[in-house]
Amino acid sequence: MGGGYGLIGEGVSTFQQFEEIPKQVQLFIVCGYNEKLQIQLKEMLKDSKHLVHVTGYIHYVHEIMAISDVMITKPGGVTTFEAIAMKLPMLLYKPIPGQEQDNANFLVRSGVAIEAKNEHELTDLLTKILCNAKLLQEMRGNSKRFHPKEAAFALVEVIEAINRTKENQYPIKDFMYSLSY
Repeated sequence: MGGGYGLIGEGVSTFQQFEEIPKQVQLFIVCGYNEKLQIQLKEMLKDSKHLVHVTGYIHYVHEIMAISDVMITKPGGVTTFEAIAMKLPMLLYKPIPGQEQDNANFLVRSGVAIEAKNEHELTDLLTKILCNAKLLQEMRGNSKRFHPKEAAFALVEVIEAINRTKENQYPIKDFMYSLSY
């Protein structure tokens, strides 16, 4: 997922690198309105050892996300929020400087994503993620902190901690006692 020209832009060699992944994987590649890219990728990947599905613009991205183990994406706000909501680990690639890079830094620190700096690293990290069930599970688990129910529980814990701190600084009994004199 990459919006506009996507995270591949004019270079489709990224997908040729995926042939280096040691085990067979299933790839869903959504090209959006970029018909030229869709045609080019279908032709280039027709003999891939992987199960490759190349589509244009679709209305069922959420369904593809639901059956996926990992999503390769640029770290745009809406896409990453959807992935977190679905507990879908992310492999980030080519963030735009500014907001997307800030998003990438936050997502990586939060443990819900890993960022690749180049095509070779993208393939290496994708292999690492797909071959490491424990890492995938950890990344899914880290996304729970961002879910509304979990966020509400975390908020209650913060409020309770603040109240405990205030009570230790200004114990109500001591305050009441000082008022009685």
